[in-house]
Amino acid sequence: MIVFPKDDLAYHFYLLDIRGTICAALKVFGEDPQKYDTLKPLGLAARIY
Repeated sequence: MIVFPKDDLAYHFYLLDIRGTICAALKVFGEDPQKYDTLKPLGLAARIY
């Protein structure tokens, strides 16, 4: 088993779970990618929940 540093886990959590999901959803629905900045807090809150 490998234990990763907290910073690495936080970075990948953000990159894959929040940024990746939101950006992919915006592309699928044909929305403007600039909406990412608006949706980022919602993505973080949903993931924490």
